[in-house]
Amino acid sequence: MSLSESEHLTRTKETIGRIAANDPYLTEVRLFYFGENDLGDSEAVQIAAALRVNTHVVTLNLFISIGPVGAAALAKTLSNNFTLTTLNLGGNKIGPVGAAALAKTLSNNFTLTTLNLGSNKIGPNGAIALAGMLSNNSTLTKLDLDTNKIGPNGAIALAGMLSDNSTLTTLNLYDNKIGPNGAIALAGMLSDNSTLTKINLYRNKIGPNGARALAGMLSDNSTLTEINLNTNNIGPNGARALAGMLSDNSTLTTLYLSSNHFGDAGATVLADALRTNSTLTSLNLRRNKITDSIRKKIIKLIRINAYACSREEARCLKTKLCIEWMVDAREGDEAGAQYEEAVALTLEEMGFFPEPEYRRELFHTLLGSTEHGEDVAASVETVPRGRALCLYSADCGAAPAVLMKILRAHPSLCGTCRDVEHKLYPFMLLATLPDAEAGDVMELLLQCPSLVASGIGEPIGRGKSK
Repeated sequence: MSLSESEHLTRTKETIGRIAANDPYLTEVRLFYFGENDLGDSEAVQIAAALRVNTHVVTLNLFISIGPVGAAALAKTLSNNFTLTTLNLGGNKIGPVGAAALAKTLSNNFTLTTLNLGSNKIGPNGAIALAGMLSNNSTLTKLDLDTNKIGPNGAIALAGMLSDNSTLTTLNLYDNKIGPNGAIALAGMLSDNSTLTKINLYRNKIGPNGARALAGMLSDNSTLTEINLNTNNIGPNGARALAGMLSDNSTLTTLYLSSNHFGDAGATVLADALRTNSTLTSLNLRRNKITDSIRKKIIKLIRINAYACSREEARCLKTKLCIEWMVDAREGDEAGAQYEEAVALTLEEMGFFPEPEYRRELFHTLLGSTEHGEDVAASVETVPRGRALCLYSADCGAAPAVLMKILRAHPSLCGTCRDVEHKLYPFMLLATLPDAEAGDVMELLLQCPSLVASGIGEPIGRGKSK
């Protein structure tokens, strides 16, 4: 409930009195006024005077229609105050002149760590003044400049100075119309900056070109953990660029992409990228006209990143999901193509994992399905994929029933694909597995009677006698 003017004046007078008295129990000040009369500058001047003798207030929140005069008074106080760490002037009207006054003081202030000047109509000139401050200030860690219409020129100025800044960790530029040129400048800065961890570029009209520039930067950046690109009209091309980045980046954990008009085309490439990315744990894709099936896939992939114990486990779990999706029920030629893709993916990922347990999980996911396992096995090209699958089964200790699907579909593997390294036929491999059934062994012998007459009983590694 908002205060009347008289109530506000009474409360402000009491607060200023406590500040001037250096009340040790008053460490945070909050003053808000939504009335018609502009009281802000006169009150800001009084507060600034009281703060000169105060050593206990560390946080100052003022939403009282402060203009350039009040901002200048507060700036003068900051040059001598060594206690205040947070200054929140969001929602006032200090303009570029007030921003310049604060910037001049903060160049030599060594205590303030958080500055909020959001919605103050500082424009590009105010941003340029603050950029100059950032090149000298060594304590500020959070800067909020949302809704200030700084435009591309303001963003370019900030980018130039932030390349040299080594303390700022959070930058909020929400709704500032920086456009693609501003985004490109910030991307260049982020390639050099090694301290910024969060940046908010929500509603800035950066478009696909801005998204591409930021994606290129994020492929190399190793400190940024969160970036907000909501409502920037990046489209499918921007989504593709960011998907490419996700394959390389290993530090980003949170990415906001809502209301960007990329639909299933963009969502599909993002889902593909998430198969190998193991660090992104939060992805906002709302209001992008994405079909439910793709949305659910992305949710599952993101959840794996959030809960997997290691990068290897995350990659294995996601690969299993992708294999399951590929061999899911389909009809006709499309099913065959999907099965072939699943086999190719399985072989590719088995080469990535040295751990036998991960290989075994992938092998069983590919062929273990009672509904599709036989069809997938039949789709395997005998050479070289069938041979490779048989060899991997030896390394990972696959269950006989799963290996049997490959050998039953391609009995020729039993007699033509000798494993040079291990000196084993796939048939002999099956026979030596502890859980193999005699019926399976006999089935393969009946399908390949040449095995009986081809020296299968010879001691392994011994050539034929002359």
